[in-house]
Amino acid sequence: ELSAKLAPWLQELEAEAAWPSLQKALRIVCGHVAANKKQKQGRMADAMLETVHNRFTDSGFCLTELAMQFKLSESFISVLFKEHAGESFSDYLEKLRMDRACQLLHGTEKSIND
Repeated sequence: ELSAKLAPWLQELEAEAAWPSLQKALRIVCGHVAANKKQKQGRMADAMLETVHNRFTDSGFCLTELAMQFKLSESFISVLFKEHAGESFSDYLEKLRMDRACQLLHGTEKSIND
């Protein structure tokens, strides 16, 4: 796919036109790399959200555990999570837990202490 996009400009390369053609080719390559990076980060963020939804009831679950599971830094996960979910990890986790607590209070005979 990348070769097909670059082929027209690479064929035009002549001594006097080499630089503009090369710039166009590099823009295409950089755009392709950026799109792939964004797609990979999106898949990773989706996997993180799935993990959070599967583990939010675990009282020990935290950003540090998520970072260890994905083998990434906490700061990178924080930025990626906020970009993808629209809020910080801790706010997102707290809302999930509060929503679940409300469901249990309304839907069961459990007390607030439970």
